[in-house]
Amino acid sequence: IRRVHTLILPEHLYEIGDYALTNARYLEQITIPAGVTRIGESAFEECRSLEAVTFAGTALRDIDDWAFYNCHSLKKIDIPEGVTSIGKAAFFDCSYLKEITLPSTMQTIADNAFSQCQKVSKITVNAMIPPVVEPKTFEDIDRNIPLYVPVGTASQYKQADYWCEFFNVIEYNAPTAIDNIPSSTANTRKILRNGQLLIIRDGKTYNIMGMEVTK
Repeated sequence: IRRVHTLILPEHLYEIGDYALTNARYLEQITIPAGVTRIGESAFEECRSLEAVTFAGTALRDIDDWAFYNCHSLKKIDIPEGVTSIGKAAFFDCSYLKEITLPSTMQTIADNAFSQCQKVSKITVNAMIPPVVEPKTFEDIDRNIPLYVPVGTASQYKQADYWCEFFNVIEYNAPTAIDNIPSSTANTRKILRNGQLLIIRDGKTYNIMGMEVTK
């Protein structure tokens, strides 16, 4: 496995286990199958040639501790909708990482998750409620870089623990999984109900995963 440059994982895979591809130092790109719900502890640790991670679906919920630790060549990470947590040191010392995008479903990001990622120049967070982060979650990342957050949430991020350290908070029209649902009209609005983001479209109510919910 250590000499593999590109690895195609089976479509029916539901979990990438702990230490599954640790030290696969020649691996350059990987696509996470649509059905995978968890990336285990240290699953891709020390994959130092890994440049691109593509997520094929939105079943993924958890990225565990040290999952992409020391993946030095990774330049961009776009965490898919559905992921709620990122473990400690998950992307620690991804020293060439430049862009981070976090989904609207993100709830918690553990300590040191993005420590020693000094080249990060842009963070986009699509969560209406600021995810819970720890003192060293973004250790070594310049606090003057743009932090893009959903329209109407800048004040929350500026008051939230550790997010408030970022000085350049910019609001934008953040997408959610609901944007993939066809609509016959432009009648769409977002609401918060009991801390949950809901979208009302064409008279029906959906959660951020695009699933219809009832009142």
